[in-house]
Amino acid sequence: MTKAKAKNLALFGKRVAELRAERHMTQEQLAEASGLSYRTIVSVEVGIRWCTLDSLHKLAKALKVKPMELLSNQ
Repeated sequence: MTKAKAKNLALFGKRVAELRAERHMTQEQLAEASGLSYRTIVSVEVGIRWCTLDSLHKLAKALKVKPMELLSNQ
């Protein structure tokens, strides 16, 4: 994996974790609300796994944001 891809993966995971924390959700709660596994949530947040487009939409819905907000670095 290139440095740029690793950086983007880490930023995406950080953004998911930030939004989850802002909503006072645990990783387990996000997993249940999104229909994704706890392992997937952890892997995404620590920056070792991308999610599919379908999973991106599930995360966005569970976090009550638009999918683009998950991709924002701000």
